[in-house]
Amino acid sequence: MGDVSDAFVLSVDELGSFLVVPGSDAVVGHVRAGEADLPFLADVGSRHARLHRESSFRTGSTWRITPLFGEEVVVNGDEVGPDGKSVSHGDQVRLGVNLAFRFLRPEPASTTAVLELGSGAECRGCSGVVLIGEGPEGGLRIGRGSRSHLVAEGLQEDLSLELEGGVLQLRCAEGVRAGERPCGDSVRLSVPPPQRVDVYVGESVEGRPPFAIAIRPLA
Repeated sequence: MGDVSDAFVLSVDELGSFLVVPGSDAVVGHVRAGEADLPFLADVGSRHARLHRESSFRTGSTWRITPLFGEEVVVNGDEVGPDGKSVSHGDQVRLGVNLAFRFLRPEPASTTAVLELGSGAECRGCSGVVLIGEGPEGGLRIGRGSRSHLVAEGLQEDLSLELEGGVLQLRCAEGVRAGERPCGDSVRLSVPPPQRVDVYVGESVEGRPPFAIAIRPLA
């Protein structure tokens, strides 16, 4: 079983729920085998493929997908060899017969990537996966712009999430608050949290509730 002890679930207004997995390495596989960091109920191997973040002075940070144990991995219609292949923003990836996702990395300066799962697929009950990096270079952006990792029309200003040392800091110029705490420029939360935490951005406008996200531990 992969180590997902630091993973948590992020639910976002308008968008659904995402499994957030810290780190630079994740194995994709079948849920029943209990050996994968990202388990799926699909026609895939128990440890089907590995997603790994690499860094170099020349190319900076890149993500690579590598088949495991001879399993089939296809990127943009081309089968990937045993040495793997770098994946870029917008690449379409298929594992085996029926597991597909789109790899998203809209902000090149951020090491964080999103897996937009194909129709009907879910991972630990979530409709998407966020592979989040640590520190400022791993910031996750939720907003309306084309460089947002998660695009949410209900936000006027970007909401940023930055993870470091088991603490998640959330910032937004509209103001942000967790639960009943006063609204401020930022909120710090321990992750994974012991229980669900609701976070609100901005204030109610014309009777509409503020934009909200929720952060909770894995079930």
